[in-house]
Amino acid sequence: MYTDPQIYNPADLTQRAFISFYYNGKRYRFYNGKALGISCFPNTSKTLSERGRLMKLLLRAYTRALLKGWSPGTNQTDAHSSHRRHTVIELLEMVVKEVGASAYSKTYKRDIASVTEKLSLFLKNENRGGLFPNELRSADIERFLQRFASSGTYYQNKRRTLAGVFSKLVKQGYCKLNPVTATSTRKAKAVLHQAYTPDQLSKVLPYLKEHYPNLFLCALLMYGVLLRPHQEIRLLKRRHFNGTITQFILEGDENKSGKLRSLPIPEYVREELMARGVDKLKHDEYIFTQSAYPFNESYFNTMWSRAKKKMLELGMINPTQTLYSFRHAASVNVFERTQSLKLLQQLLGHSNLNTSLTYLRSIGQVQIDSSVMPEL
Repeated sequence: MYTDPQIYNPADLTQRAFISFYYNGKRYRFYNGKALGISCFPNTSKTLSERGRLMKLLLRAYTRALLKGWSPGTNQTDAHSSHRRHTVIELLEMVVKEVGASAYSKTYKRDIASVTEKLSLFLKNENRGGLFPNELRSADIERFLQRFASSGTYYQNKRRTLAGVFSKLVKQGYCKLNPVTATSTRKAKAVLHQAYTPDQLSKVLPYLKEHYPNLFLCALLMYGVLLRPHQEIRLLKRRHFNGTITQFILEGDENKSGKLRSLPIPEYVREELMARGVDKLKHDEYIFTQSAYPFNESYFNTMWSRAKKKMLELGMINPTQTLYSFRHAASVNVFERTQSLKLLQQLLGHSNLNTSLTYLRSIGQVQIDSSVMPEL
């Protein structure tokens, strides 16, 4: 298995140009035609245009050679056999290790590990543990995904995660096609994270303040400055706020967007932070534990599961409302006051506007004023 050869030709003659492609998962670079036994040396060119012309000739030569069965390697007669073929299960394990060693979120790593483990078990149960990538069909993936068809959202989440796994294998040359893309899709219904209404907020927030003070502050920060609970709010330190607690700053590696985030802090949030003595903490102390150590990753999930059960019994919230519903409620509030999707996207820290739009599903559809319609 190999990927299509590509040209790398920098606009600087002091940097070498080359042909690059993956073959059986290994990346190869060729700077001239020696491997094919042809006389083509683009990097000896005196001009960029001449080097570009020779690189195109070299590209065609390597493309034709691969189509005819040529394989790269020091010993051309047995290069193809020197690369051991990997089974689908071995490749899935490889992706899990690769993703696990990367900077992806823990949630994404967990999802990748889960879906690959289930697919491996599915293949083993069908006595197809030795299946090779070119033998795996979309119909096999379709049958596997039917296990998650209890809801459209559940199905689509598993399908999307699995598509990401095979996309990596395609890019690395282990698969020619992504078998997930030809599988059927399901319509995912937006049910979770329904935004709180103003009336609900007026009851939920005081209840949390009285019974779950840390959860109350978390909810206030989610609503007031639109931060995420587990990897942003939970890890907030004194150093993330300015001297007067009127502004916060998160570096790129401290928030999901990967970009510097800095927003003003509303007075109702500032009052709660000051009441907790955040301004008196040491530079690197966490605002929730007021020590050098944060709460564990599951802290807010655990607190929320306890609080939600009681609030459901009291009729304060709906089953489809979650901890993230505070962020959704804030998004609805901002949009209804500003009618600016771009501003909402910036406040939420989203790189994709479509992601921000999902936060407005609680108000049905975007309300457009007639004054903004095109004039003729």
